[in-house]
Amino acid sequence: MNPSVPSLIREYKYKEAFWAAAEDVMTDAESQQYFLSIANTVQRIVNLRDDTEKIHQLAKAGNPYMAFAYGRLHQLLAWESDSALTAQQYYIDASEEGLPDGIACNAFLEASGALGEKDENLYHTLLRESLDKGSRKAMIMR
Repeated sequence: MNPSVPSLIREYKYKEAFWAAAEDVMTDAESQQYFLSIANTVQRIVNLRDDTEKIHQLAKAGNPYMAFAYGRLHQLLAWESDSALTAQQYYIDASEEGLPDGIACNAFLEASGALGEKDENLYHTLLRESLDKGSRKAMIMR
């Protein structure tokens, strides 16, 4: 793990912390925790709006963490009329690669009605699945 990540977070330099954590996110559990902490916190992830295209390119190249971050940016910034659907697809991509937080965020989309009609049953099913797979996001959502 890049040792500067915790100090960057303490200094409110979330963009720099995100990219520092991203260096080892595919191989280091601590980097993964910091990365997801940034991506799951609204006040932190929105600092990356200028980096959206770079995140998108890395997501398309197969990085599930970047897919998750790209989904979060779409969900939270909703700069396109179909941003909720885009977020859902990238959350699915991330969850298929082993990130249970993607399942948890999809559960929220279902419960919020962002994808159309609210589906409480699907919300509970997805939330349970993400909890069973160890999603920290799901633990906060319950």
